[in-house]
Amino acid sequence: MRSGRPRPVAIEVPPDVLEARAGIDILPPGGGAAGAEPDPDLLRTAASVLGSARRPVICAGGGVVAADATGPLRLLAEALEAPVVMSPNGRGALSDHHRLALTSLAGPAVLGDADAVLAVGTRFRAPTGDPLPAPPGTAVIHLNADPRDLGNARGAKLRICGDAALGLTGLLERLDGAARPSRTAELQAVRHWCAEALAPLEPQMSWLRALRTAIPDDGILVSEFTQVGYVSRVGYPVYRPRTYLGPGYQGALGYGFPTALGAKVANPQVPVVSIAGDGGFGYSLQELSTARKYGIALVTVVFTDDAFGNVRRDQQDKFNGRLIGSDLANPDFTALARAFGVDAQRATTPDQLTGTLREALAGDEPFLIEVPVGEMPSPWPLLGRTGATPPPAAAR
Repeated sequence: MRSGRPRPVAIEVPPDVLEARAGIDILPPGGGAAGAEPDPDLLRTAASVLGSARRPVICAGGGVVAADATGPLRLLAEALEAPVVMSPNGRGALSDHHRLALTSLAGPAVLGDADAVLAVGTRFRAPTGDPLPAPPGTAVIHLNADPRDLGNARGAKLRICGDAALGLTGLLERLDGAARPSRTAELQAVRHWCAEALAPLEPQMSWLRALRTAIPDDGILVSEFTQVGYVSRVGYPVYRPRTYLGPGYQGALGYGFPTALGAKVANPQVPVVSIAGDGGFGYSLQELSTARKYGIALVTVVFTDDAFGNVRRDQQDKFNGRLIGSDLANPDFTALARAFGVDAQRATTPDQLTGTLREALAGDEPFLIEVPVGEMPSPWPLLGRTGATPPPAAAR
């Protein structure tokens, strides 16, 4: 159960076993399983493909972070002069301060003319089943610790089962070490395009800037299925591994607040901020009692629009405004928090949010910030299947 891809594991123990009596020897605690060694011949082949490519691209997922492989990833990317496109789960695998770091929004811009792609620590599947936006014949290499995730996703021709850190290190050791032309100017143009594409998503981007201004580089943001959270996948800069947590592809509304409580318990000295909508927060708002009872100094930001906002927008846009079950009758969330013994304030502007969040993070107590918002523009034309098309390489 400790092998392959790190993940939660359920162990079912029948009641008769729990009630049974027997003489047993207690085993010593076991350490984590050693990472699986990739096949050296496959690594040699992959290194040859990447080393001979003129425009390689690395796609990094959450497995890179889980395997503590961020160091080898950075060294390999720099050796190949390869941009690193991070999935939402892979954010922080390479700091957004780094010149080679890109979000998934930028993926099509660099994949569109790639001649080799290394996907590492990712299932490498598009939620909509879209093919990889790369030219026909592009060499695709897939490195993953779980053999069940090494199917024919996105046309991978070379599949390597193994630990991400061991695999990336092995690839780096097998490169010829030749210097490569810088792609800094090209990637700066791609990042500029991403910023322009995100700019119309207001007020989401303003709220994200307010959060990033108040949260230190090592602070943890736990996102959620909410309007600001959707845009955070590509609009919130992430500078360190394990500082951006989200529900991934599972679609788990209500995930954010209880997950953030766990993140704060695991990292009591690190600032942790949960963002949620009123709909998602409603799934577990009673855990304010847990925060107060155990003194979990989590800061929770609840964006309230009195609706399941995504559902309501779909009903308005796709069903001629026929609304059903999408409006919410909310409490006063600040009064609710105080009823649980948790301090709370309301912020109505991004500047207020930054100031209130800084004050809350300076304390050592649970805190709730309610942010009333109206309807927001849909992020899905940009983030979804019909997303804006980045400029071709010739125009950059």
